Amino acid sequence: MSSVKSALAPGVRPVEVWAWAMFDFANSSYTTVVITAVFGAYFVAVVAEGADWATLAWTAALGVSYARGQPPSTDAADGAGAFLFPGAGAAVPTPRA
Repeated sequence: MSSVKSALAPGVRPVEVWAWAMFDFANSSYTTVVITAVFGAYFVAVVAEGADWATLAWTAALGVSYARGQPPSTDAADGAGAFLFPGAGAAVPTPRA
């Protein structure tokens, strides 16, 4: 347990890290389901009124947004010295100069 505490910033308790991880896990799952399933069905049925091209349009829009990756402001706002790979959405620590 001491190695876990030594990896944390001063004043951060392990229970806080665990709580944040659980929130992030639940929020990511919920957002993924809503964007891919619920809003996709809404877009096709209501916005595009069931047009033949609606599913293709929604799929293309998601593909473009995923390929674009994180907005540039994410890298600037990350004070931990991490670089976000575009499209991956995962923070990878990079050495500081």
